[in-house]
This record gives sequence, C-alpha cells and structure tokens, in this order.
Amino acid sequence: MKQYIFENKKLILKTNKAPFIIRICLYLITLLCFLIPLLVIVSTFLDNNEFKFTIFIVLGISGLIGFYLLRVSLWNTFGKELIQFHKNEITYIADYHWFKDKLKSINNNNIKFAILDIGYEEDNLGTLSIQNDNFDEIISVIKIPKYELEKLIVLIQNEQN
Repeated sequence: MKQYIFENKKLILKTNKAPFIIRICLYLITLLCFLIPLLVIVSTFLDNNEFKFTIFIVLGISGLIGFYLLRVSLWNTFGKELIQFHKNEITYIADYHWFKDKLKSINNNNIKFAILDIGYEEDNLGTLSIQNDNFDEIISVIKIPKYELEKLIVLIQNEQN
C-alpha cells in the first residue's frame, strides 16, 4: 500500500496503522486515564468526603496523561501529514483526526528535498525533508520506504517545474 497521495500540489503522507492489539491497549489505557478521575470524584461525593488538594493534582496529571495518550492513539490509527505546495510557500500540518498541530510554513525559494535515514539500516526506511535557501525546514515524521520516497521526490520536482 502506498503511504502517500500527491494531487494538485497537495501531498498527503499516511501513517501505517499500529497492530490492532496495540491500538486496543492504547485506547483502553486512555479510557482508564479519563474514567478513574471521574470515579474518584463520584466516590468522594457519595462518601461525603471533602476534596483535598492532592486529589486535584492527581486529577490534573491523569487528565494530561489521558490527553497525550489520546493523541498517540489517534496518530497510530488515523495519523497523516498534509503538505501543500503554494506559489510562494509550502505549508505543513500534522492531522490526528480529532486534533491538528499548528500550521508551519516556509518560503518556496530554491527548495531541496532529502531523505533522512531513520531506524535500522536493514529496514531501508526514511523520512522526507524539505529545505529552502534560508535553511527553514519541514521534516516529516512518517517512516516510508526509501525507494517510495525517491519516486515521490521525482514526482514533486516534476510538478514544480
């Protein structure tokens, strides 16, 4: 399966879904991080106990961990990167399905494409790097086989000309 789609100067890089059992475990742990604080609040109310400051700290930490794990879970299921080639700039955004990262843009002056090695050498995987003459850079985090990245770079360069 091809991990990228390049149409109308828009590049979409897709993550490989994590194995099903891993995704189930991630979603269950995420659910627990959100449910346990709710159960603590309900049990505190039912037992007519007072709220202590430490409960709020634990609730806050659990919520932050749950939010982070939700993003990781969604990335491993629906994650994709959107790179748009405009006339004067290139924009990049990571899409988690329910969340999106902040938009990053660089000038479209003398752009150079590179393949960054990632992982073990025998895996033959890399990530896409796009750099302009001001040394501003967009680096993909999605691992793609190097031979696919080479084809993709040729395709993008042909479209740019």
